[in-house]
Amino acid sequence: MLTLVKQKHECACVVACIATITGLSYEKCLNIVYPKRKINTWNLVGTWMKDQFKAMDRLNLKYRFRKNNTSLLKLKHNAILIIKHPIYFDRFKRGTHAVVWDAEAKKILDPYPSNSRHMKRNLPFKSYQKSIIEVSEIFN
Repeated sequence: MLTLVKQKHECACVVACIATITGLSYEKCLNIVYPKRKINTWNLVGTWMKDQFKAMDRLNLKYRFRKNNTSLLKLKHNAILIIKHPIYFDRFKRGTHAVVWDAEAKKILDPYPSNSRHMKRNLPFKSYQKSIIEVSEIFN
């Protein structure tokens, strides 16, 4: 089973997901995802898919990417899931969020901090399942 790493910056859910999958610290993954970015700029922009893939390549992670709504219970390996759900939208009604699928525990690990200034954002399992737009299944 995986140990959840919570995100420490508003737009760093992918960083926390990579830390959860690899067991590395959040800070180390922050530098792997964006090696040239200054840490104090993290709340300004999110993580692009290309940055997620570059970070996974830097870590020598073997993964399969799918752009569809996969049945989670059929996944045999841990995965980073990108979801699009209204609870994660910004004021312009856009936005996505990354969560981890723990294949051994058969559950979603959401890195969004529960003590943040926003309402609690954890969703019921079926809502996560319906909201998946991208899956990166990790084979390491």
